Amino acid sequence: MNAPLAERSNERTVAAEVTPGVRPGDVVAATQPEQVPALSRYLPSGVLYVTPLGMVFDERVTDWRNGVERLRAGKPQRDLMPLMERLGPGRRILLVTPIPNRPLSQAPWKRAIRARTREWRRALARDPRLREIEAPRKGPLKHLRSTVRAEVFQVK
Repeated sequence: MNAPLAERSNERTVAAEVTPGVRPGDVVAATQPEQVPALSRYLPSGVLYVTPLGMVFDERVTDWRNGVERLRAGKPQRDLMPLMERLGPGRRILLVTPIPNRPLSQAPWKRAIRARTREWRRALARDPRLREIEAPRKGPLKHLRSTVRAEVFQVK
């Protein structure tokens, strides 16, 4: 008999916390593209996924081609904010961002993710068409290989 796999991420827990407020047609913006396949297992079907690599057309896979260059180029004004025009009042944007492990990795991919996370969070927080309806989860997190936080914004 095989032992169960150790939990590596809190994505399931975070998804369970926000799922009651997320509906088909809402947007899930993940600043770490490789988290989308896991998130898609736990979030309702019918949501739209976007990352700094662009719109996600198959949430089961991550397109790694020219990944670092595309990640560096992924600006909220081009990839995220245009979706606002398609969302009506009451629609939600779930922003899922990684919580970096310490010490901070200096790998190009990780550095680009941290930069995009700051930019995307700032763009949503400053957009007058949105209001934040759930604050990021506070409190202790057990040490996992990958931890995320979620913030929910609603179109006014």
